[in-house]
Amino acid sequence: MLSATRLMTGQTTRFFEFGSFRVDVTERLLLRDGRLVPLPLKIFETLLALVQNSGHVVEKDALMRRIWPDSFVEERSLAQNIFTLRKVLGEDHSGIQYIETIPKRGYRFVARVRGVDEQSDSYFWLPTKLGKPDVATAIHSMAVLPFKSLSAAPEDDYLGLGMADALITKLSNIKQIIVRSTSAVLKYTDHGLNPMAIGQELGVDSILDGKFQRLGERIRVTVQLVSVHNGSPLWADKVEEDFTSIFAVQDSISEQVAQALMLKLTAEEKEQLTRRYTEDTEAYQLYLKGRFYWNKRTPPGLKKSTEYFQQAIEKDPGYALAYAGLADCYNLLSFYSAVPPRESYPKAEAAATMALKIDGKLVEAITSLAFTRLSYDWDWSEAERGFKRAIELNPDYPTAHHWYGECLMAMGRRDEAIAAIIRAQELDSLSLGINVNVGFMFYMARQHELAIDSLLKTIEMDPHFWPAHWYLGRVYEQEKMYGETIAELEKAASLSQGNTRVLAELGHAHAVFGKTGEARKILDELTETQNRNYVSAYGMAVIYTGFGEKDRAFEWLHKAYEERSNWLIYLKVDPTLDSLRADPRFTDLVRLIFH
Repeated sequence: MLSATRLMTGQTTRFFEFGSFRVDVTERLLLRDGRLVPLPLKIFETLLALVQNSGHVVEKDALMRRIWPDSFVEERSLAQNIFTLRKVLGEDHSGIQYIETIPKRGYRFVARVRGVDEQSDSYFWLPTKLGKPDVATAIHSMAVLPFKSLSAAPEDDYLGLGMADALITKLSNIKQIIVRSTSAVLKYTDHGLNPMAIGQELGVDSILDGKFQRLGERIRVTVQLVSVHNGSPLWADKVEEDFTSIFAVQDSISEQVAQALMLKLTAEEKEQLTRRYTEDTEAYQLYLKGRFYWNKRTPPGLKKSTEYFQQAIEKDPGYALAYAGLADCYNLLSFYSAVPPRESYPKAEAAATMALKIDGKLVEAITSLAFTRLSYDWDWSEAERGFKRAIELNPDYPTAHHWYGECLMAMGRRDEAIAAIIRAQELDSLSLGINVNVGFMFYMARQHELAIDSLLKTIEMDPHFWPAHWYLGRVYEQEKMYGETIAELEKAASLSQGNTRVLAELGHAHAVFGKTGEARKILDELTETQNRNYVSAYGMAVIYTGFGEKDRAFEWLHKAYEERSNWLIYLKVDPTLDSLRADPRFTDLVRLIFH
């Protein structure tokens, strides 16, 4: 048995306590309210190392040396331990997670911890650096809230979110600080919470909050940077300019934020802060409208956003960000089965390529092009190279980690895929798209309990987010839970307004559970829809797989191959097709795609 831990104080500590938890050092046990919480030994050792250093940053290398002293392991093993601990511990009474990620360094246990001396059974508080931190050491992360319009003009809705998006893009180029993505702050477009409450919910150290007012051709902006730790203002400013000077306003804000945080910037980072992708204010406003509708993540919203991005490009043909936005739209339109792959992905590739001709280091465009290489070209090496390049240029861009995780899962590298999506979730903890894909990854990895837990949490975040119900129904099907499966898939079909991929999955489930009449109705509906709109051939194959009609299933899988269906990238891992895997035709199809 391992001996109890001796702290610098000279005390031999038998127990550590925080919240409702007690850590028994001698017995290597974790208890919650006196009840045992089972933990594998390596995960317990991870928790103990963090608790013993409560309030202090524990470097990743030091953690790995302590937990795996005699063996070489990759960083994803540590990330998996941290993910499991966060799931087990949950949040404290104020809704804050116990373990904080310190970008590029390690982790910090943020709860106040007290020890119990083994000899005297007396309590003592562990020394901690928490409390009122100074800016230089405490501000590691921030969120930029959508700017609030002081007028009631509906046309200003896009501008408030757009200004935040522009600042997020600028500040994300600073490697010393994590900046929450636009998708993480979308829900705060119209909110009644104070910045500190939002900061705690987002798990950041500081909040940039702004208001603006259009006065004819003038714009007045008031902005403040607030510490989430103690609510103190770190910096504030008020400026009024011609609207044509909106770029100078954004440059000034981003520069002053960096100064307020006392960040030492490289020459390249300073250049990025004042980098302007267009000087045309009309093109800029069109771009903001495009991002506004893109963030709605619905087929009608995506189609509308493509129109605005194209108009922005017409105004300024050298607008790299507008091309990147257009590429993002076309990539997602095929995912939502709104546009055939052979129509959408070549357009995505062309737009991303044009963006990179203008700016070869534009991370958004590199990521979009890599996604096209993955989903349409099935060029696995180029896709992986692109995602790695994007992460190298901006390690804190969550979409790059997110889509790289999908690439790794498609290739069957499950552990690496889960580590990548967990990293994306750490960077953008409130993104519905990322959270739902955490559940999706666990589903593909056949870790059903973790998948269900993740998807239910996503539904708590937004009960109307249909992909979460869709994936949850698929997990329930694997667990042979008929009632729950149909309820979730029907909910997804309703919320998505009859998305054909969801309907195909619903037909598959009815067929698997022997409800062939219901399944045939959906099959007939999709067959009739094909006369008017695009229906994924992969979805049709899914239904026939449910019926056990293998010949028809392979017929449609080959049609899916001909149409370059993005869903075929999951051929190696998709549980829906498990009944086909023993057939030589399946092996041949896998060989075609993963050549």
